[in-house]
Amino acid sequence: MKRARTRKTFALAACTAGLLAGLPAATASADRGDRAVDFSITRGQVVPGEDFAAKITVIGCSWGTASGQLGAITVQVHVGDETIEPFGAAIIDPYGSSSSRRSGRRSRRGGSSTPSLPTTGGNVNTGSISPIHMIIDQMFDPDAAITMTARAWEANASVSRTPYVLNSSSDLGAVMVLRDGDDVPTFSTMSNQTNVEAYLNPYTNEAGSHMALHPNQAIYLFEFNNLSGSFGIDYQDLVVMVTLGESVEDLEEDLPPLSDLGTAYD
Repeated sequence: MKRARTRKTFALAACTAGLLAGLPAATASADRGDRAVDFSITRGQVVPGEDFAAKITVIGCSWGTASGQLGAITVQVHVGDETIEPFGAAIIDPYGSSSSRRSGRRSRRGGSSTPSLPTTGGNVNTGSISPIHMIIDQMFDPDAAITMTARAWEANASVSRTPYVLNSSSDLGAVMVLRDGDDVPTFSTMSNQTNVEAYLNPYTNEAGSHMALHPNQAIYLFEFNNLSGSFGIDYQDLVVMVTLGESVEDLEEDLPPLSDLGTAYD
């Protein structure tokens, strides 16, 4: 399958939009001067209505043991019939080596790595709010649906060496998709982890009740734990944002201040 080239940017983390995966589709418009990208979100898919470019941002991860040991997480982005690995290889062996092995790409992360962090392949788990940005350096046709697949490995190989796999379109209960104006979700979490509200706090209204986001963006929240249980259901295992633009160059420009958006929900 064809793989897209990627272009990196190191701007501040952008903001997001919201809809719970599986609910009826909604429509938004990204208005930046005379440029707009209309899209819908339905069943865990972002579907633009015109030619578009996309930027992918991993806002942060918090997947690991109660003692703070981190497991590896990788991300695949599916756009139409193409599968893209913007941060490196999605199929990895995090237990095979303690050395740092990457897939030929370098990325810049905010914050510092945890010593126990597996550094194999495309692992994006820093255990913190630590945004990483990638612009996909190509244009896509209208109606090319954007979905996300995430894989997570246990921190301890003795538990399991097989990754958990979630897809935003087929695992609707385990993946939430948010856009501007949605209610901010609230979940309890383990005492040593940061809750999902902290990940979303820069992208909410002043009251913290609704998402206050740029309308050309959507955020995906992943939960790898068993939803039938009561332990660790917090939807901050992986937090990923997609930003749409009419061109690759659009995505390299700064977005307008968040204070200009979302005021209807204060």
